[in-house]
Amino acid sequence: MMEISPKTKLIIIEGISGSGKTNLMKEIINSNTNRKIISYSEGELLCSWRHAWVDNIEHLRLELMHKLLDYIKENDNKNELFILDRFHLSAILIPIITKGIDLRNDKRYLDLIDKLRSVEALTLITKSKTIGNFPHPERDAVWQEHMKKRITWGKFKNHFDMAMWEENEIFNLAKDLGLFFKEI
Repeated sequence: MMEISPKTKLIIIEGISGSGKTNLMKEIINSNTNRKIISYSEGELLCSWRHAWVDNIEHLRLELMHKLLDYIKENDNKNELFILDRFHLSAILIPIITKGIDLRNDKRYLDLIDKLRSVEALTLITKSKTIGNFPHPERDAVWQEHMKKRITWGKFKNHFDMAMWEENEIFNLAKDLGLFFKEI
C-alpha cells in the first residue's frame, strides 16, 4: 500500500517497458481512495510507442507535456492527484533510442523541467525485476517489430543490452536533472 502526502499534486511513474509502471499506478490509485485521481497512460502523454518513428513527434510530445503541466499548475483543487505513466525522462529517452535525437539541451525541454520544479511532484522510478525478458509478450506483432527496430537502431546486441542501457540512463537522467525521485 502506498500512501501519498496530501501535499503531492503530481506523481510521475517512470521505468522501462515491463518494469511494473502500470501495476504501480493501479496500486497508488487503490491506496488513495480519499483523493480524486486523474491518471494518464503513456499513450495519452507521449502519443504511444506506435508513434515513436513519426517525424518530429518529439516536438508534439513536448508541447502536450507543457500544456498538461500548465493545466495541473492552474488546477487548485487540493484533493486532486494527477498520476502520469511516463513523462520527462521517457520524453528524452524515446527520441534518443528511436532517432538519435537528444533533447536534453533543447530550450523547450529545459523549460518543461523548470515548470515541473514548480509543482509539488513525486517521481517514482520502477526498477525492473525481469530485465532479461522481452516485455509485454501479450502485445501484437507490431510491438515486437517496434522493439526489434529499437534494438537495431540503437545498435544493441539484444533486448537485454538495450533494457540495461535504458534503465541505467533513466536513473542517470533523473540524477542529472536534480529532481527528487524515489526508486521503487
